[in-house]
Amino acid sequence: MNYRDEKKCAVCESTQNITLGQSCIGAVSYLYCERCRKEDYEPYGALTAMGMRFQHLTDEMKHIVVRNLIFHNKTIEEFDNDVKAFVESYT
Repeated sequence: MNYRDEKKCAVCESTQNITLGQSCIGAVSYLYCERCRKEDYEPYGALTAMGMRFQHLTDEMKHIVVRNLIFHNKTIEEFDNDVKAFVESYT
């Protein structure tokens, strides 16, 4: 099954009001529900795949990441550890 057949939000997995939209953190698109698109919520894996620990992010990106960490119930420490694990998996 291809991702377009699933019709689930890439962030919260809702199946209601799904549309394809551009990510606010990079040049990629995901399927979003209305709420996640409106609030600029991103898939957690996309946040960690940026490969940058919190302290190295711009102020604008820190704001986006903090809002997403609250949504995903994650701490900055957990985020940094997950980024580190992601980067180490490719080195």
